[in-house]
Amino acid sequence: MKFSILQKRLAFICFLICFSLGVYGIITMRRLPNQVAKVNALPITNKVVVIDAGHGMPDERRSSGLMVQQSKP
Repeated sequence: MKFSILQKRLAFICFLICFSLGVYGIITMRRLPNQVAKVNALPITNKVVVIDAGHGMPDERRSSGLMVQQSKP
């Protein structure tokens, strides 16, 4: 009999803790203003920049059909 009373008390305490944390979270979220992150963005261009690490060796994994040779100025 005592075990069931203890079990009910523990369940009630867990419920109160969860309920109070939920109420605290809701109150905290309503207090926060909607903040917008400021970002430094560059204008969009149609250029593609490819960075090749090189390492002085040919790349065996590249597919030959996708590579385009550039003419030197």
